[in-house]
Amino acid sequence: MSSTSEHLSGTHWGKEKNALDQLGYTAPLPLSEPERVAAVLAENADRASYTRNPHSSSATVRHMLSDPGLVKYVTALCGPNLRLWRSAFFSKSEGSGEIGWHHDKHFFSNEAEDIRLDEIGSHYSVLFGLTQIDQTTGMLEVLTATHQPMDGLERDSRPYHKRPANEHILTDLPDTVLSNRRPIPIPANSFLIFHSALLHHSLPHNGGGDRLGLAIRLVAPDLVVPAELADAKDVMSFPPAP
Repeated sequence: MSSTSEHLSGTHWGKEKNALDQLGYTAPLPLSEPERVAAVLAENADRASYTRNPHSSSATVRHMLSDPGLVKYVTALCGPNLRLWRSAFFSKSEGSGEIGWHHDKHFFSNEAEDIRLDEIGSHYSVLFGLTQIDQTTGMLEVLTATHQPMDGLERDSRPYHKRPANEHILTDLPDTVLSNRRPIPIPANSFLIFHSALLHHSLPHNGGGDRLGLAIRLVAPDLVVPAELADAKDVMSFPPAP
């Protein structure tokens, strides 16, 4: 597996990297060029509530994913030469319900191997607030440190494509785990980096304007993305070419 230790050695990024690895997520971070977000919003005025892999079809989305601030933070905290294998728009309007607890680590190193939680250096997710994501509009909540093995929490190690889809959402989590619940408001034009195995969910949209988020998933370059999870055209280097 690829490692970021040499890349971070001797830099000011060590403290931020330690926080990411211990808690499972960063604080929201700013994009350098908000006009790239504005272009994505303009292009997706009539978007569906869920749109899969817009990075494959939209040069505007790929341009946003090449934002200098984003690339700087991802490279420093997650490592260089990552590959992008999934993206999705998530739109919520007033009345949209909760999305239950789940994680994004859908495979480990190939299509056959079980998911491992004791390895935290190769799968990352990024959630962008294209509009403000707050308590009213469907805020993200995370369960701190659940990207690693945790006493009292049993996790299904089967890859996503080897288990029923209705088992993706986790229910009846123990109170000892739910006590680690943390809300994370994400301002517009900013993003959150987290380990893909971190358990997270989003609250209902209780009023106000529509909210739009974009999520991407990144993996180390030596991993084989299962064909069951991504077409070859959807897997590309990060940052993506125009």
